[in-house]
Amino acid sequence: MVALYPERQSRAARWSRRSAIFAVILFVVAAVTHRLGRLDSETFLMTLGVVAALIVLSLCAFLLAFHRMWTRGDKVGTNLVVAGFFLIVALIPVGFLAYRGLTTPMLHDITTDTESRPLLSQVPNPTSAMNRPRAMTEGEAEEQLAAYPTVIGHSYTLPPERIRQIIVTLVEDRGWQIVRAFPEVSGPSATINVVAGSLLLGFPCDVAIRVTDEETMAYVDMRSASRYGGHDFGDNALRIEQFFDDLDATVLADAAMPQVSQ
Repeated sequence: MVALYPERQSRAARWSRRSAIFAVILFVVAAVTHRLGRLDSETFLMTLGVVAALIVLSLCAFLLAFHRMWTRGDKVGTNLVVAGFFLIVALIPVGFLAYRGLTTPMLHDITTDTESRPLLSQVPNPTSAMNRPRAMTEGEAEEQLAAYPTVIGHSYTLPPERIRQIIVTLVEDRGWQIVRAFPEVSGPSATINVVAGSLLLGFPCDVAIRVTDEETMAYVDMRSASRYGGHDFGDNALRIEQFFDDLDATVLADAAMPQVSQ
């Protein structure tokens, strides 16, 4: 007589699948809602903590289910395949941030002028979770210069008034929120303050762009600082470089336009 034993269905495999799917759905919904401005950043940060916990739970359950399938013959069905797929999807942004974190310095406030930075606008009702503006240390300045040698100010031969107009247009094209516009009557220098969003998750970043009149040319400096976290993963430097790329191209096109005499 042959004894028949009931097949053991892996509960760990089911929990791994459920946790992975829920983590991905929660992340996508929270990220989209945050980018649309319907979810505040600190609630989003707490949601990311829940997502991380779900991913860890799913990964642990995945490993347990795989071990029991291999050693005890537990039946996992398609649960592990589905869980593995969603875990990979969930870990892609984690891997990207890990790579950026290892290849960029731990800075959150980047500027083209490390000695006299453009002033940021004051955040209304700042919370304890936000970064507070402070003086840049010599070590931080050296780290920035070593990591981002191309993050420097640019000079232009167009009048400062025209440069300011172009900057406002570029800011509006990017959808950045203007907090403090260029003053109507400016002295030797004028600064515009805006709020931008981080590249991946849309966390707010405070940006200041300063235009200085140097008689025969206009000199532009820029500063970008993350409101949350001690590491910007290279986001602020990339924002400055891309803005100057567009500013250079726009100024070049503007200078090449034929002037119509009245």
